[in-house]
Amino acid sequence: MYGNIVATAAHCSPESGWKFAPAYSRGRHAPLGLWQVDKSWGDPRFPGERGGEDWRHDWKFVRLLPGPEGKSVQDAVGGGFTMPDRPLQFPSTMPDITVVGYPGGAGAPQRRCMTGATQPDGADGHRPIPPRTGYWQVKCAAFPGGASGSPFVSKMSADGTSGTLIGVLGGAGRGGGHTPDVSYASRFDPDAYSLFKMAEANQWSMGGGSTWQHAKHLASGEYTGDGKGDLIVVWSDGEVTLYVGDGNAGFTGERRLKAPNATWKHVTSITGGDFAGGNGSDVMVVWTDGEVSLHPDVNTAGFHREITLAKAGDATWKYARQIAGGNFGTAGHTTDLLVVWQDGEVSSYTQVGESGFGTEHQLLKPNDLWKKHATVVTAGDFTGGNNWDTMVRWSDGELTVYADTGAAGIGAERKLHGPDTTWTHATVMTAGSYDPNGWPDDLLVLWSDGEFDAYPRTGTGLGPEHRLVNPKA
Repeated sequence: MYGNIVATAAHCSPESGWKFAPAYSRGRHAPLGLWQVDKSWGDPRFPGERGGEDWRHDWKFVRLLPGPEGKSVQDAVGGGFTMPDRPLQFPSTMPDITVVGYPGGAGAPQRRCMTGATQPDGADGHRPIPPRTGYWQVKCAAFPGGASGSPFVSKMSADGTSGTLIGVLGGAGRGGGHTPDVSYASRFDPDAYSLFKMAEANQWSMGGGSTWQHAKHLASGEYTGDGKGDLIVVWSDGEVTLYVGDGNAGFTGERRLKAPNATWKHVTSITGGDFAGGNGSDVMVVWTDGEVSLHPDVNTAGFHREITLAKAGDATWKYARQIAGGNFGTAGHTTDLLVVWQDGEVSSYTQVGESGFGTEHQLLKPNDLWKKHATVVTAGDFTGGNNWDTMVRWSDGELTVYADTGAAGIGAERKLHGPDTTWTHATVMTAGSYDPNGWPDDLLVLWSDGEFDAYPRTGTGLGPEHRLVNPKA
């Protein structure tokens, strides 16, 4: 418990509108008052949290609204456990553990002080849990079902008001073994600490790196009508989701636009832009079979129209490797398209619209440098010129901007940094207007370990790094 933050098991699924009654007991259901659940933060690796499937992450942090007399639950109850900022490593035995809960539907809290918490020994007979699997195991008589979400506290004080929270009862077997004498807890890892910090800051969570490793394509645009930059993500299973921008290089929520499906698994590249001239941003998609489709005015309600610009099997577009929308010479409007082809040729198309690709301009002839080493390409207005710029992450990790890309050529080369082994792990990039200056100079980078970062106000150098998603633990 920390201010208005409480911890429980994810499979208990506290939702908005639920209420928390500390010191609940039969006959005195809410002796200290009721606190309504505001929102919760769950690990995306847990089943049901963005398609997760791993019960080792059976935890959730819940933020409560102020209760009676406007007090936080900690003000009313007292005490508060601390959270470790790093996990306790295997092999490890915790000799001083206290577990508090309502086992067996008991009418009042029952405290069980353990001789120690250990790795699972696989000996409970019914659902053996092998060692080194991310759980704590405790053995305590008469601790049957109903105790899920009970805190595992290291070195709890005698008055029960302080200690270090290292896990919650849950995970394997929903927290229980074959007999009431064996219980399990999901042991906190660095992502649990990150979720706690998000709950503490009331920051919406985009999930963890294990989820974002499955993000394949990104498209920036303004899809909600509020003037703030938003993000469309295509996932490896064909799901398409929209992340709503908060205007401060972060996001406030997620909307599913398409459920997992076979069709959207076959995307080669996507980009946002205003090609159709409507009120909102559009999404252009190059498919693996060479089809190119334009989806005007995508919003939180989904995709509404599909305009085919190139048919499946098109002899040209099946060789398109990456596309990026922007303004490459058309008076400030994002109606143009940059294309990197498989042979290293780079083209721009100005005045793209519902009727076709407009006018093509060859910016670079086919060449081995771009063919073999231009690994990730995006576009934004990083240098403040008349046109947008092209950004390239090269195979050796170098990051380069080509200023004022236009019909006359790719633009003047400006190196943001030289070869860098870290940047060889940048797998997808997109740029848009995600912070208050309203300029499309904010770079988003997805890394191979699922880390997702924003670099707002990138210009002659990278903007300050703003972590959106922590890497996979």
